[in-house]
Amino acid sequence: MPATRKIIVSTTPIQLVPENPKRTVLAIANVGNYVCYVSVDPANITSQGFPVGPGTYVAWKKVDGDHPELMLFAQATADTEIRLWEDWSD
Repeated sequence: MPATRKIIVSTTPIQLVPENPKRTVLAIANVGNYVCYVSVDPANITSQGFPVGPGTYVAWKKVDGDHPELMLFAQATADTEIRLWEDWSD
């Protein structure tokens, strides 16, 4: 069953999701006003992470060869709101 969460990402790194081998899809939509960076590494997120700009989204799908099951961290340039959507298999 898919799950959606609202998360406020700030200038302090946070863990968005833990590792979950059953996760098949992970999507992040930035509905805030500032860039949110995501990374599998909690160090240097804003300098080495993937930027998700305001009004954009990124998705990882196992069927496409991505790795949505990995642990993921986030950090933003200022407080910004994201929506995180995940789906998994039983």
